[in-house]
Amino acid sequence: MRQEIEVKAKVNDLEILKQKLIALGCIFSEPLIQNDVTFVNYNEPYDKLLPGENILRIRKSNDKILFTVKQSLDNELACFEREVEINSVEEMRAALLLMGYHEVVKINKVRLRTDYNGYEICLDEVEGLGSFIEIEKIAEGEDVDTVQAQLNNLLIELGVDKNNFVTHGYDTLVYLAEKK
Repeated sequence: MRQEIEVKAKVNDLEILKQKLIALGCIFSEPLIQNDVTFVNYNEPYDKLLPGENILRIRKSNDKILFTVKQSLDNELACFEREVEINSVEEMRAALLLMGYHEVVKINKVRLRTDYNGYEICLDEVEGLGSFIEIEKIAEGEDVDTVQAQLNNLLIELGVDKNNFVTHGYDTLVYLAEKK
């Protein structure tokens, strides 16, 4: 089954990373304004998510609306993922509430994306959290630890400090920030 495997790190200056990636031949998208709403159907604290739990997301990204189902694997940055374009945030939200899901967290960010050596790289400015780089690989049956090690090596090659690596998704980071 298709897996989304990623790594991410907090950074001080996205422009420096952008210039390093441009020097490697990367071409960035126009800025994407992304507004996410995350839903779950369990009542435990969100940061205590167990592998195999479904996380549902409605994302408005510029003019597109995407509905995503994620099911975490060994860690929060590796999951099975399926995504489909929909045409109504309100109708999808109402359907999820009807199915017993409830809203947990909202995430607002501005994203620049590019591709490099089979990876998707995103430079994100996340409201309330700051600046991040995220590197993602879509894999089919590959070992999660091996792929994440490769992605972490790329972060290091780009000059990202290992002390700034993050092991949670933006949804959990925003949730934790809101609980402080």
